[in-house]
Amino acid sequence: MTTEITTTKSFQEKMFEKIRESMGDLMTEDDLKTLVNSAIQKAFFEPAYEIDRYGNSKLTKDSLFVSLIRKEMETKVTEAIKTWLAEHPEEVTKAIDETIAKGMFGLIQQHIEMVSHAPMERLADDLRSRGIL
Repeated sequence: MTTEITTTKSFQEKMFEKIRESMGDLMTEDDLKTLVNSAIQKAFFEPAYEIDRYGNSKLTKDSLFVSLIRKEMETKVTEAIKTWLAEHPEEVTKAIDETIAKGMFGLIQQHIEMVSHAPMERLADDLRSRGIL
């Protein structure tokens, strides 16, 4: 007599065991290669999508491959930008000056429009009240 506890397995557990035991007999080498290639493609190269309750899918995160490449390249691109900026100070200064000049023109234009808006509205109302507009 043994002292081991025996548990009864459900039909599903028995089927899983049977499938695990005969997996080699069920799958050919080509089937296994196809399965592995598909799993690798999905795991590393397909982005993750989430489907909302209306059936619309939206990208939630990039594929693992893209994430790894982005992580590796981020520092290299940052360093390249810093190097370029250090080696081209005249071009950087020129771009900054042009941006400031364009921004100043926009600020001045915005200020003029803001200051003149109320008087122009009063003029339009005055003209409408006299029947001219």
